[in-house]
Amino acid sequence: MLVLSSTLYSASAQLSSEGIRFGVKAGVNLANVSVKASGVSVSPSSLARLTAGGFAIFPIGEKFALQPELLYSGMGYKVNSDKVKLDYISLPILAKYKFANGLAAYAGPQIGFLLSAKANDEDVKDGINSTDFGAAFGADYTLSSGINFSARYLVGLSNIVKETNSGVTTKNNAFTFTIGYVFGSK
Repeated sequence: MLVLSSTLYSASAQLSSEGIRFGVKAGVNLANVSVKASGVSVSPSSLARLTAGGFAIFPIGEKFALQPELLYSGMGYKVNSDKVKLDYISLPILAKYKFANGLAAYAGPQIGFLLSAKANDEDVKDGINSTDFGAAFGADYTLSSGINFSARYLVGLSNIVKETNSGVTTKNNAFTFTIGYVFGSK
């Protein structure tokens, strides 16, 4: 706890003169799951779902920033004509490295809180874990006007299906593409 406190204090002391900026974004998740059962891997088809929300950028020095986000994140998958739709409030905490001319790369953990789960419009929330843990990594490009383009991959780290005796693990994953706006850009 002491190490975490001192790290956070050091980071906050190094906030650049650029200041904290905020932004909004919306786009699409090309969502899917990876399913592993007794050594057999299965991957259903992707499902296009909405993602939208806001973020803050906390500069740490000239090249680094911390970017927490609060997002609605539609996840899910298709198997033949069946669709499973999972709706989350997601909180990624991203460490960001800024290259020249508006280009940046980022990575970090993400936690998702399940809002709803439906299989062909039937409620299946009772069979899905209420939290989902993952790791996100990607890149974004911000124009001087503040318009922002982002692409990332989210890999699930936790089983989203409540424990079963079958040994099956099901993990979310998604390619995400968004367009946004960073307020206060130069």
